[in-house]
Amino acid sequence: MKWYACTFLPLLILMWAFPVWGAEFVSPQSSTDLVVIDHEKPGMWYFGTLDDAPHTFMLYLDETKEVKLQVLVPARGGAEAQTKGAIIVKQATRGVDEVARLKAETASWDPFTDWITADRYVRGAEFNGSLDSGVYIIEVHSPDNLGPYVLTYGTGGSLSGYNYFKNLAQVYHIKQSNGSPIVWMILSPLVYIPLVLLAIGLWWYRKKYA
Repeated sequence: MKWYACTFLPLLILMWAFPVWGAEFVSPQSSTDLVVIDHEKPGMWYFGTLDDAPHTFMLYLDETKEVKLQVLVPARGGAEAQTKGAIIVKQATRGVDEVARLKAETASWDPFTDWITADRYVRGAEFNGSLDSGVYIIEVHSPDNLGPYVLTYGTGGSLSGYNYFKNLAQVYHIKQSNGSPIVWMILSPLVYIPLVLLAIGLWWYRKKYA
């Protein structure tokens, strides 16, 4: 078997071996500009940057559902960024009913590394519980309403499909959103695993045919 077949066949398999990352990049123009959360997807990360106003999300549930929501902040923001929180309300016949407050001061702000992008985040407050059917509004805010955040819905990364190139593009945009140097994409397994496979294929070919 030719060296390029031994090298690129695993790469072609790899292109479809990673789930599409559930990232969406939001930039609402005002606090009344609603970002719709798709409750059908098993996990989504909504990347945004507050710019003098809260960001508002809408979640519609047609039945009772276990819901997990959490605020994350890129670790590069420092302690001053650990002020972001959220409030969850449910639309009622008249106005809204408060469901929960995700307070920054009660969060652990534990650091962790996302394995798919190798970016570091700190964990803010979270809501994890059962919600009845209805329309819910989630407002992400901070005292100054400035700086980047991530609102996660569900658990883990997204498993909404398989496409290596879409994943790679998402990693690029996440790096941009987080202000990470693009060269750090090399730390993502989506980048270094194909490079390692390519290097192994070249080494094997040279050893066998040189």
